[in-house]
Amino acid sequence: MNEEHLEQLNSFGMVPDEAVEEALEGADFVDFANVDEVNNRVKMIEAQIKLRKVDELLKTWKEHQESEGKIRKEIARWVFLILCAELMVGNGAFILYGFKLLSFPEWLAVSFFIGMYVQVISVVMVVVNGVFPKPKEDFLGRLTDIIKDL
Repeated sequence: MNEEHLEQLNSFGMVPDEAVEEALEGADFVDFANVDEVNNRVKMIEAQIKLRKVDELLKTWKEHQESEGKIRKEIARWVFLILCAELMVGNGAFILYGFKLLSFPEWLAVSFFIGMYVQVISVVMVVVNGVFPKPKEDFLGRLTDIIKDL
């Protein structure tokens, strides 16, 4: 087994057993049954290396998704709190206007309330689409292709 393979195995915490190392280093004669066993062992070790790479890839992706999700939820929470405060102030102004405790032209009141509710609904839609984005259609297909290339 060459040094590159040994270093790669050691980096993943895997060390081939002594029998495989001796068989790969070579002997005075070649035992074909032993060569097949060694080849199978090497293929198994290479498969384990690929699986560890895939595990690392998936772990990193999962951590990224979780942290991004936490940030999105926190932003959404604060936006919704601010919108609730805006609605309470707007509804308070509407109630005061209804009891004639506030007075301003009717067109201004209508414009203000329509604008406020349109803004609230549009901001809610933007936040909801940001927190719960539509999944990409071919995400799993691309992920499978990436894993196959490892």
